[in-house]
Amino acid sequence: MIVSGWRQTDLEGLSLVTVPIILYGVAPENSHFSYVDVHNKQGIEMATQYMINRGYQDIWYIGIAIDLPFAKQRALGYRSVMNKYGMSQKVFATENHAHSADILMTNMVTSIQPNTGFVCATDRIALGVVRSLTRIYEVPTDFGVIGFDGVFIDQISSPQLTTIRQPIALIAKNLVKEIVNRVESNKENTRIEVNITPELIIRDSTQ
Repeated sequence: MIVSGWRQTDLEGLSLVTVPIILYGVAPENSHFSYVDVHNKQGIEMATQYMINRGYQDIWYIGIAIDLPFAKQRALGYRSVMNKYGMSQKVFATENHAHSADILMTNMVTSIQPNTGFVCATDRIALGVVRSLTRIYEVPTDFGVIGFDGVFIDQISSPQLTTIRQPIALIAKNLVKEIVNRVESNKENTRIEVNITPELIIRDSTQ
């Protein structure tokens, strides 16, 4: 079984399944489950570093309000780069919906200084951030926005989103490879961790 879209509450039930399982999405450190995922921390590090390289003076992180390892790793990527440069950190979280991110930003938008960059945990969140900002300001003239995922939503935004793209085909290939290896080797109790490097896609939402 290859399991996608799982949540923490699913793991107890999945542990009772007697066939080989691999998760799409980083598994908790204290679990025995193998997984394949994009390198979440590295991806947000790339996004945050790009914002710094482009000269944004203030950088905010708009995370996803969900208690899963991938969400924590993405937030950690932002914090690690900001710590490296000794920059002030501003971290917020919202549901993974453009509407929720729009509401969050609308409540703060008048207090944000120009030349601020927003690193977002997902493209859906980034889409909501862009919608809120562009009611008053210009993106990317006044503000920059980077998303994460690169699975279509980044291309329907106006302006199109700069994003961290997950290599979905490569992830799928590795999921199949690892589940086949588990079946053939019969090593069901050996935890396998595969983290695949994402790609920075530069479009129109950043300078």
